[in-house]
Amino acid sequence: MLDKNLEIVGNGEKAWTTITVGNGEKARFWKDQWLNGQALGQLAPDVFALVRRKGLTVKEAMSNNRWMRGLQRISTQVQLDQFVELWTKIQQVRLYHAEDSIKWNLTVDGVYSAGSGYEAQFHGRCLELNLEYVWKIRAEA
Repeated sequence: MLDKNLEIVGNGEKAWTTITVGNGEKARFWKDQWLNGQALGQLAPDVFALVRRKGLTVKEAMSNNRWMRGLQRISTQVQLDQFVELWTKIQQVRLYHAEDSIKWNLTVDGVYSAGSGYEAQFHGRCLELNLEYVWKIRAEA
């Protein structure tokens, strides 16, 4: 059952989960919202456009700074600013031996189920559709 006190923020299904990075083996470096609830690809879209391997995990990307490969093509001030901002934030990240965890934000206990996923598809829907006024509208041909 969905948490009735829930307010969905963000965009799409990613707002439905919270990712906590441990060893970095599950979370996707560029696409998942793992760094303070933000996806790096959205945080730095101009840098993300230059990246060759967008599917790296956090662990793979941080190993020998693989996330920087392809970024020698930085050619604008915006790209450079985004790169420096990313570099500063990533320098503070430390991986440890625990597994990454993904919490399902739409239930009180944080556990995903097919039922909660199905309910989430209809979250915010109109319960009753009133078409009475739609059929009374008069417009020119």
